[in-house]
Amino acid sequence: MTDSADRDLELVTQFFLNLGADSAQSKLMGKQLLKRAAQLAEKRQISKLEATETLLQQVVEARQGIAPGSNTAEND
Repeated sequence: MTDSADRDLELVTQFFLNLGADSAQSKLMGKQLLKRAAQLAEKRQISKLEATETLLQQVVEARQGIAPGSNTAEND
């Protein structure tokens, strides 16, 4: 991994740790999320950062019990 990729994984892993996942889970989920972000970025022709932000927001909303697609800002 590059220094940038290592740092990205470290930050996303910390995000999941802050949500209460254990260390091993956090690292695995971080790797999966970043892999999916790269896939979405390519598919949607957006930056990896934008794709990562979208996925992290979905995690936060799911954690809060907000149904996918029910974000009021998106429905306006």
